[in-house]
Amino acid sequence: MLFKTDSELALELGKRVRVYRIRKSVSQKTLAEKAGVHVNTLRTLERCGEVKLSSFISIMRALGERGVLERILEGPPPRDLYTESPADSPLPQRVREKRQ
Repeated sequence: MLFKTDSELALELGKRVRVYRIRKSVSQKTLAEKAGVHVNTLRTLERCGEVKLSSFISIMRALGERGVLERILEGPPPRDLYTESPADSPLPQRVREKRQ
């Protein structure tokens, strides 16, 4: 499933949270209390997918779906630029934009 924009992806995440909640027969108020977020935060997530990452994680944990998030981390970690750089070319201390 490909999403054209980040907003479409966020909206789909919110929809899926709503599906998880409804399948577990939990009200928005109850889930929000269990997750430690305001009910408006949960409503915003379900409606437009726009909440802080920490709130999203708390809601998924309260739904018992933390494993869904952990599966993202199952693969090998991204290449570490600090440990995998060639010995003869040290990493720069900063990166600057090229002048035009």
